[in-house]
Amino acid sequence: MATGTATFMIDDALFTLLAHVGLHMAREKLPPLVQKIPLSSLKLATHAHGIELRGLGPIKPVFQPSIDAQGQVEMKVQVNVFDMSALGELLAKQVNDQIAQLRQLVEAQGLHFHLRQVQTKPNELVIIADVSDN
Repeated sequence: MATGTATFMIDDALFTLLAHVGLHMAREKLPPLVQKIPLSSLKLATHAHGIELRGLGPIKPVFQPSIDAQGQVEMKVQVNVFDMSALGELLAKQVNDQIAQLRQLVEAQGLHFHLRQVQTKPNELVIIADVSDN
């Protein structure tokens, strides 16, 4: 039985780009205040305490990523003034789409892929998966 660990890192610049793509597609689901903000002014910043959305003035929602029961990344809002759950779902979808590509590559080699942990560090989202041949 061979096992190993795959680590997938997304830095703030790529994460912000992924978020912009998703925000453009799901803008109508966001609170009206957020809909009015130009996408180019919104940035994501990862810290040890989570993922902060910047560009909304004094409002700085923080999302905490985790692995749900289905083995997918989810983003729960930690600090919130408005209902930003749609944005958390959108960010999670963008991350899970990237993970799905990696999962396909691993499984095409006849290996199994299981997300184990997701964490935030300064300037990166780190996703850790177990890879095994059984």
